Amino acid sequence: MMRGAGATPLAAGAALLVLLGVALTGDLSPGGMLRWYLGLGRPWWQPPDWVVPIVWGAIYVLIFLAARRAWRAAPDRRRGLALALGANLFLNFLWPLLFFAHRRPDWALPEAAMLTLSVPVLMLAVGRRAPGAGWWLLPYLLWTGFATALNLSLVRINAPFP
Repeated sequence: MMRGAGATPLAAGAALLVLLGVALTGDLSPGGMLRWYLGLGRPWWQPPDWVVPIVWGAIYVLIFLAARRAWRAAPDRRRGLALALGANLFLNFLWPLLFFAHRRPDWALPEAAMLTLSVPVLMLAVGRRAPGAGWWLLPYLLWTGFATALNLSLVRINAPFP
């Protein structure tokens, strides 16, 4: 494991690259995927499409800041934080692939629930290392819960999927 002055900026840079990669996953969808999504029946309570990237952008900043603070606060206790963050970001990365790339909101639904359940684990991992910083992720928990409910509604309105 790397230690020393260069380890923290390197880890922060790597985390930022991962977060940016995860954040851009949905934006890399070809036009056909976007047309497919816009063709789905949607519930009346779904927010306008322009809201989603703004909310996710803010959430990714909060994830980065909270993880960075916890990483710096506990240099000898990073393994649990790294596992919680890695699992959460993997689930975050997987959802748009299932939903958009495979056009399977029904497959994405249990994955969305797992993502939502992984957020409190991340909140605890951050909070144990940097008291108070875990609460910075509360908007993430609320948004993933909302997104899971939206995913469920999309499945109910549009099922079955090929």
